Amino acid sequence: MKKKLLLFLFTFCLTLPCFAFTKSGSCSFHIFNNPQREVKKLISSQVKYANKTDFDRYIATYDKGYKNSDGFDFETYSKLVKDIWNAYNNIRYGVKINNIVVEGDNATVYVTETSTAELP
Repeated sequence: MKKKLLLFLFTFCLTLPCFAFTKSGSCSFHIFNNPQREVKKLISSQVKYANKTDFDRYIATYDKGYKNSDGFDFETYSKLVKDIWNAYNNIRYGVKINNIVVEGDNATVYVTETSTAELP
């Protein structure tokens, strides 16, 4: 009985620091938390949805407060994407990640983007 209790306490003490509550109140497991991997996965999803021209899934990967390096806000960017996809239905995208800088809840991602399409 003593061994089981010690094992339980030992396991409990090890797992407690691994969990943390996020701002939204949900609990997340932090042993395997890797911000760079999460960013790569997000960008991979964006490229996948863009190449399928799946607008709803593509745009869902962006926050409503998004602003790109050209200064376009979420609404302007959304309209621009729709216009481009309507004009070039065969467009293909590629992204090479050059660097990811994570600071707290924010990440700056330096990429080389490519897009190709046949002229209509």
